[in-house]
Amino acid sequence: MATCEEIVEKCDSVVVEKQVAKRISKICLVVVAVLFVGGVAAQATPKDVKQELSKWIDDRKTQVLDVAQGANGAIRVTTTEETVIAHLAADKDSKIVVRRLPDRAVLADAVAGVVRVPVAAIHRAPKFSSEIVSEAVMGTPVYLLEKDGWWRIQTPEGYHGWVHRLQVKAMTQKSFQTHFQKPQAMVTALEAEVRSESGEKPVAMLTAGSLVSVVKSGESRTLIALPDGRTGWIERKALQKLEEVYQAQTPEIMRAQIAHNALQLTGRSYRWAGTSSVGMDCSGLVKVAWLMAGLVGPRDTDEMAALPGRLPEETKTFEAGDLLFLGNGKSVGHVLISLGGTRFVHALGDVHVGDFDPASSEYDKWAKDTYMFAVRPEMNGKCIRPMTDLPLFAGKVVKPELCRLKIR
Repeated sequence: MATCEEIVEKCDSVVVEKQVAKRISKICLVVVAVLFVGGVAAQATPKDVKQELSKWIDDRKTQVLDVAQGANGAIRVTTTEETVIAHLAADKDSKIVVRRLPDRAVLADAVAGVVRVPVAAIHRAPKFSSEIVSEAVMGTPVYLLEKDGWWRIQTPEGYHGWVHRLQVKAMTQKSFQTHFQKPQAMVTALEAEVRSESGEKPVAMLTAGSLVSVVKSGESRTLIALPDGRTGWIERKALQKLEEVYQAQTPEIMRAQIAHNALQLTGRSYRWAGTSSVGMDCSGLVKVAWLMAGLVGPRDTDEMAALPGRLPEETKTFEAGDLLFLGNGKSVGHVLISLGGTRFVHALGDVHVGDFDPASSEYDKWAKDTYMFAVRPEMNGKCIRPMTDLPLFAGKVVKPELCRLKIR
């Protein structure tokens, strides 16, 4: 490619006026500048690398892929995915530094943990000002990924994020296993107070789905131990043995139970990212209703919408426990739980009942106008699974098994 000087020289040699030559020179300088900037832009940037590696990521809510600028021009990639690591190993780009999670060098002997507070907030980044992306109730086992003042965790359904170090009790493999060898019970009441053994002091207020260890059962009360070792009495009727919470029933009975659970939460406040009986968002209501039945499934609306079991578009009345999705015609943004027929319950403002039928006093025109489709979740133990089938609830330190769904 000729330089600007060569072009100008040729222009002069054919007796082109100097003014024209100067104009050509300026144009050439602009072209060279554009080519230079384009060349810099063509070099790998964190954004470019992340875009390329995203091909190996199905769901960023359950798979970690962080790409950032490092020192001396290096690009730092942090991931949980072997496919990403294998791709980078084959590429052999010396400027890319890969960190595999779990980061054992940082975690040391801590491999898993248990939520030790009534409701732990899961943040997008390790700071309180960061967005809360989900929650986990007391006793929930979590897989540890890394530590940065806070714990980066992965929940049994695979959701990842950061929890403050005081909200999770980190454990070694042996202590984690020992913890779940103790008789576990779930709080099945919407709330249950734990009081000291003397009965004089409150110890904790637990929400539905919380897990505790049973120490001793009385006629009306049960002595329990919380994950951090504190003990106290709780009303016996508020608890159920973990292995008895999930009862293998027909899919229809299970879905009806889930709809019943959701209806018990009527009047509770809507809370963004909430997944407890204290407050919940729309998909959080589904999660709590599942949890109260001893089930764990996808966390977010778009994942729930991708579950197998989509009903024909012409379906106008539904069975209890069907999931009904609202949106803008292209993507879903809200989920309802059918109560059967045209009635449903959902979390929006608060948890309340609505109806697609214009003749009903509970008619919800907005829901009817934005309805897109429905899914009758398959209770086949694949994407929606009993807690007792999940290794973490058995004290086994393994990466959560994720339900790979193609998000439409």
